[in-house]
Amino acid sequence: NQHFVPNSPSQSGFSAITILSDGRLVGGNSNGLSIYSDQGWRNILEIKKNNSSVIQSNYDFSTFIADTIPYDFGGYISDIEEGPDGLIYCAIRGSYPKSFNPERTSGGVIAIDIDNPNMVQVIDTTYLSYHSTSSNSNPYMLVLDIEFDKYDNLWIANPYCINGNEPIHVKSNEGIWKHYGSNETSTKISQSPVSIAFDNWNRVWFSAFQAEEANVGIYPNGGIFMLNYEGDAYNPSYFDWSKIQEQGTVWSLAIGKENRLYYLTPNGLNYFDLNENNNPIINENIFPYFPNVSFGQGAELKVDSHSNIWAHSPSQGVHILLENTTYWPDVNGLRTFNSPLLSDEITDIAFDPNKKIAYIATSKGINTLRIPFGINEKDLSNVILFPSPFFIPSEIPLKIDGLPYNCDMMVMTLDGKVIKKVVNQGISINGDQLLWDGRDENGHYVSSGVYLIALYSSNGKNIMEKITVINR
Repeated sequence: NQHFVPNSPSQSGFSAITILSDGRLVGGNSNGLSIYSDQGWRNILEIKKNNSSVIQSNYDFSTFIADTIPYDFGGYISDIEEGPDGLIYCAIRGSYPKSFNPERTSGGVIAIDIDNPNMVQVIDTTYLSYHSTSSNSNPYMLVLDIEFDKYDNLWIANPYCINGNEPIHVKSNEGIWKHYGSNETSTKISQSPVSIAFDNWNRVWFSAFQAEEANVGIYPNGGIFMLNYEGDAYNPSYFDWSKIQEQGTVWSLAIGKENRLYYLTPNGLNYFDLNENNNPIINENIFPYFPNVSFGQGAELKVDSHSNIWAHSPSQGVHILLENTTYWPDVNGLRTFNSPLLSDEITDIAFDPNKKIAYIATSKGINTLRIPFGINEKDLSNVILFPSPFFIPSEIPLKIDGLPYNCDMMVMTLDGKVIKKVVNQGISINGDQLLWDGRDENGHYVSSGVYLIALYSSNGKNIMEKITVINR
């Protein structure tokens, strides 16, 4: 009997996801990568037995697809970034340079050409610091965050770096390395980094979590640190470190609008306002947002294209603070009890600003959420009205989609009488959609007939559409 496996990812749960510049979704876990395109899913997985590497020349998207490679994706993939060279960079949490039965190679970072899986690069103890014990001298690498700055330099957060004592690394696009630790300056930095961010003055920020075995009573146990450098990051003429917070777990950092640095602790979301001086903090928010949410290991901040801050919890869903510091959709955020979330155990979030979709990775699979934040429509050429015809009464309103932000609407009869005005309530409420329930200004359902929908944007552009309404 033939065993048929439908087209699918290798597993439903991903520890990290990203959206590529071409719109494809890449998800990763301890088995490898899964790539989703308009054609379907395909997988790039680590081998499970010796001499079983297979790279297919053609893909049949009607069935399960898996290329297999002799590389080990470690405990799990903690972060995925698309590099300026087109490779997909995977931060590996927990790996050894070599594994056996089957024999596999690994590193703290694995970079793959997902369109040619034979092309794999590994960043291992040649460049990274590592952890070992008296009972196990085998180098154990952990990387929890990787980021590319605007100069295309790769930055690596490398905790538990007791061999080498260099928790932060940077590699230029040409392959030149610089390793940052506490031995070159008088300022000691934490050896348990977890998150990296860049401000508008090209300074590098990292946060750390409490880990006694990594910081061994010598280095700050957690906190927030800032690297200021002159010249190239990989070959600075001068650099110094500033300790912003000397201790305490800070799970994640994110830069928002107006030079605001957000940081996530077990107690909630907070922020500093920054300037370019040597004392970079000019204002601090005193009371954290979301203080009643549990933000444990794996909690993280993500920033959408409108500089809204999405804080995800490993146990209590997603909580969003808009750039104007109001909540969206409300103070309860997105949970299984108030949204279609598959699980409250969130592992990552990625955004497609072109499609205005947030992809939310949970322990039970990925949710796609249509959001009102993304790239604004330039004009009214992509407007869609549905359903058409529009039957009333209906629990489902008429939707006018594909609008520029802050667009208003009037519903009129064919002779030009205005029967309903719909005023835009702002991006966070309406986004690129407006709704009409089929009622006039007095709250009565309109009669059957053809109606004009007049749409006019804030930049003065307007368009007229028609809709057939059937009052049953």
